[in-house]
Amino acid sequence: MPSHSLEKKPPDNYHITVLDDPTLITGKHKTIIALPYFMSSIIQYSRPSDLKKELNEQFRQLHPDLDPSLTLTQIRKVKKNIYIAAQEMNLELSSVAKAYVYFERLILKKEVNKNNRKLIGATCLFLATKVNDPKEVSYSDLLRVLSKIMEVSPKEIRENEFNVFVALEFVLYVPLWDIRPHFERLITSSEFPKVDMSEYIGDKMFYYN
Repeated sequence: MPSHSLEKKPPDNYHITVLDDPTLITGKHKTIIALPYFMSSIIQYSRPSDLKKELNEQFRQLHPDLDPSLTLTQIRKVKKNIYIAAQEMNLELSSVAKAYVYFERLILKKEVNKNNRKLIGATCLFLATKVNDPKEVSYSDLLRVLSKIMEVSPKEIRENEFNVFVALEFVLYVPLWDIRPHFERLITSSEFPKVDMSEYIGDKMFYYN
């Protein structure tokens, strides 16, 4: 019996800026100004440890209901490692964006904490690649790369796959309006800034029509 996990579902309350908003002021030291296709910042010198602490304090104030062991800098590190693993495997950026949506939705569902964040992040990319990447992918190689970068074993990822699927309420479909903002961020911060997004979406992204 089909699971219908890739069928279109009604929109939920998820939005890219709910957890990781680039317009946040990082302490008293850095203000990020975001405009369409342009981002600038004003920085006063401060120790990185102070900036990190203040940013995480702001995040905790904005999200007091999330697991207190989880910080914004931990979330961003997991997302960075998802991207690094995908680059090493030559995966589509759309698969990375989809993994980000899975990961952030699970955080909002309070399924993620400091101890399991790497495992859940790795599993999200594994699932996203399975349902989205149009190229032939060696899943054993992907598990090996994820194990190296995320410091979790392939066995743990395999065993956690169904748990993440359940936590996502058996919904792997992600609407384009949730994918697009993540994809735009990836394009502007990756080594492929000249990729034509409309052409990329039209040719390569699955399940978004």
